[in-house]
Amino acid sequence: NADRVVREQIATDLDDRATRVDRIASGLAARREISSIGALNSLSQELRLLATRIRTASYGYGGLFGNRDVNDQALMQIRDFDEALLEGVTALDAPIEALERATADTMGDAAAHAKSVVQHLNGQFDARSTVVETAEVSSIQPSPPPVSATLDKVETVNPPAAFDLHDRD
Repeated sequence: NADRVVREQIATDLDDRATRVDRIASGLAARREISSIGALNSLSQELRLLATRIRTASYGYGGLFGNRDVNDQALMQIRDFDEALLEGVTALDAPIEALERATADTMGDAAAHAKSVVQHLNGQFDARSTVVETAEVSSIQPSPPPVSATLDKVETVNPPAAFDLHDRD
């Protein structure tokens, strides 16, 4: 039950982040800034796919329902993976905020960073799933995704003054 509740919370949080990305893409579409929408749609799909994987994966721990002894270290590692996944979902907030502030020139980099966080979470969930299925400690250590401090410094790019020139200037 605890496993189900934690994973449902993680999946719901991922769906919330995907909805935020969808809103950003809708805003771009309304402003006819079509060039960046593909990257945002791809990010949204990856977020929803990960949420679905987490929501529908098998429940529990293989050691509890099998004929093997419960491996305390494996149980602790599952808990650590869950904590890392929860932190990872929170770590998506900074890249999504960067997407909200991004210009057409910086949108691709911000989307790529957000995708790298999602890929890290996918890898963490894969490792967690292996622990659940095998009841053995994984060699992959639970870790939250790295967050770039440069995301906080996304600046608005002002066009050169030449773009404001008019006929006979």
